[in-house]
Order: sequence, then structure tokens, then C-alpha cells
Amino acid sequence: MEYKYLKNINSKSIQSQDHLELDFNGLYLNNEETEIIGKEISSCKNISRLSLKLSYNCISDNGMQYLSNELSQLQNLTSLILHFSGNKISGKGVSILGYNLSKLVNLNYLTVFVNDNQINAEGAQIFGEEISKLSNLTQLSVSLRQQILSQNSYQNSRIIKSFNSIGASGISQFGQALSQCSNLRELSIFTSGNCMGDQGVAALAEGVSKCIKLQSLILYLLKNEISDQGCILLAQNIKQLQQLSQFGLYLNNNQITHKGIECLGQEMAECISIKDVSYWFDSLSIGKGTANLIGSNETGFLNLTSLKLSVNHNGIQDQGIQDFIDQLYLCSDLSSLSLYISQNSVSDQGLISLGTKINKFVKISNLIFYIDCNEIFEFNSINSFIQETLKIKNLNCLTFRSGSHSLGLNGSQRLKKMLKRKGKRLVQLIL
Repeated sequence: MEYKYLKNINSKSIQSQDHLELDFNGLYLNNEETEIIGKEISSCKNISRLSLKLSYNCISDNGMQYLSNELSQLQNLTSLILHFSGNKISGKGVSILGYNLSKLVNLNYLTVFVNDNQINAEGAQIFGEEISKLSNLTQLSVSLRQQILSQNSYQNSRIIKSFNSIGASGISQFGQALSQCSNLRELSIFTSGNCMGDQGVAALAEGVSKCIKLQSLILYLLKNEISDQGCILLAQNIKQLQQLSQFGLYLNNNQITHKGIECLGQEMAECISIKDVSYWFDSLSIGKGTANLIGSNETGFLNLTSLKLSVNHNGIQDQGIQDFIDQLYLCSDLSSLSLYISQNSVSDQGLISLGTKINKFVKISNLIFYIDCNEIFEFNSINSFIQETLKIKNLNCLTFRSGSHSLGLNGSQRLKKMLKRKGKRLVQLIL
């Protein structure tokens, strides 16, 4: 059952529930009100699943202590989701949270978001050490992101200005603590904006590589001052996860060039168990480095069935993206392909050539293609690309965005009429 207002929470209304969803984001709740919430929740002795959202309030370490003490009494919990972003929680507070969570010995699913607080390196380390004691944990998501947020969705005039100061040291220790989570199957880590650098990303990846049962791994490492060397060390560690089938890597806005990306592709191509890959490499300095994203001519993600690649704003020209598509032919089982190559230098002729290459992926059923803000100006080139992709017999859904400067209203209407004549209802055009 879901509750969104504090006044609706009382022991009589919730104590019989085994599944609770509580959303108190952006209500300016203080420590005392947080304690009340904790006491009411702790009356639900039989609850097995709890989602508690308390982001963008006024909760400090004392409030965290009150609340987490109450949560530690819920010994039947198997699934717990906690959102505490945008509060006033320090390293001490997140350490207390970790200590109390470690008492929930039956947990197998845990999500904790503590973005934009005042957490330091020591707090991140202790938190990691405490949750690593949860021996039954199989799914873990932790977000320690740092950014300044405008909280328009809650209070138009409110600006969140809390700063985690975890850095390379804190991320390194957190990663090493994760190495003790031997039963993890799924792991997502959000550490954007923490200045972790090459040292931090290498230590984090080394710790994660010890979780040998991982099947799904997602790493959000945006804006972390990572260079080519850090990118390579990351790949060398992650490729050791031989049971990995899903991998998501977000490296936007770092200091990585085409050399780091090519080395990443070569290293990760050795993970023959991977079937689902998401790479988000926006605003780097890749240029032509997309060619070897999935390995060399001899190796690659040979069992890949789904690929999402975002390389927006990277100075990529026609030859770079065409070489990547040529390399992708290695993935003969590919059924879903999403390419986001906006704000690059792909021309009209480059788009036409891409169409003739993509239609050779005979097993693709879902294709997403964003190419707005390139050097594409002719309706005919867009029409040619769509005509070619529609030759893929298994295609069930095509989503294409070229930008209004390329199609215009008249061009869009012409394409829609053409598709209607062909009886094609699978295409979504986004202007």
C-alpha cells in the first residue's frame, strides 16, 4: 500500500501490511517527524517489503539515527528501498545507517540513495563495510552522487546545496568493502561528480571484480576526472566477471579519448557471457574511437543481443560511425540496437551509407536512432535511411529522431504518408 502524506500514517492503518510504499519527498520533514515515521513503521512486524522516500527534507544525523534504529527491528524485511537525497546527513549519519541496516539479516534486495548530502570518505567506507555484512544480499543499488540540484518538482524556489566529499579515497574504500559481498547477483553504483579520478575508479573496479557471481552490473561514473588510464584499469578488472550478462557503463564528461575507448572495447570483448550492453560516452574526445568499441576483427561481444550506445557530442564523422557498424556485424544475434549520435559531424551521405549497412542486421526487431544536430540537411537522405531500415524483416519498432532542421513539418508529413502507403505502423518519428 502507498502513502504520500504523514497525517495518513498510523499504526492501525499500516501494521497489518506486508508491503509498504511511503513517499515523503520534499515535505521539509525534520528529525522529530522522521522519528515518528520510524516508530510507526516499526510496528509492522510482519512487513517484508518497504520503500521509504524521504529525499529533500531537513533530516540530519540525529534523524537518521532515530529512523534507522526503528528500521533495524524489522527482521522480516527481504526488500528495502531508501531515498535520503538532499538532506543534511554527514559521514556519521550514513555510518549509523549502515550499522543498523547490517542487522537486517534477511535482506536480499537493498537500494540506498544518499545523493547530495554531506558524506565524507570515512562515512562511505564504514557504510560499505557495514552493508557487506549482509550475507544474503543478492541485489544492491547505492547512489552517492554529488551535484547541485534545482528541486523544481517539489519547491520552485528551493535550491539544494549539500556536498558529499567522498573523493578517490572514499570510493576506493567503498569498493574494497563491496568485495566482501560474495553473493551479489545484481549491482548498481552511482558515484557521479565525486572526483574519484583514475585511482578511485581502479580501486572500485577491483573491489567489484571480487563479486564473482555478478550477472548484472551498472556503473554511473559521470564527471569524475577519469582519464584513459582509469578507463583501461576499469575494463581490466570488470572483464574478470565471467558470469556477467548485463553491463551498463556511464562515463559522460570525463577526460577519456579514443585511445581509452578502444582499449576498453578490446578488454571487455573478452566477456563472452555478456548479452546486454549499455555504453554512455557523451561529451568525451572519442572522434574515430567508436570503431573498436566491441573489440577487434577477431573478437567481440559475439553473444550480444542488445546494445545501447550513446556518443553524443564527440566530433564523430561519417567514417567513424560506419567503421563501428562494420565491426558490429560480429554480433550476429543482435535483436535490439539503440544509437544516440547527436551533436556530431555525420553528413547526409554518411546517413545514407548507414542505412545500407544497418539493414543487414536481419535479427533486429527494435531499432532506436537519434541523429539530430549533425550535418544532415536533405529530406532525401533521411527518407533513404528509413527506407533501408524498413527492409529488416524482423523489425517491429523503429524510433528515429533527426531534428526539425532536417525534416521540417512538410518532410515529416511526406514520410508519414509514405509509411501509411506501405502499411507501416511501427515507426515513431521524433522531431
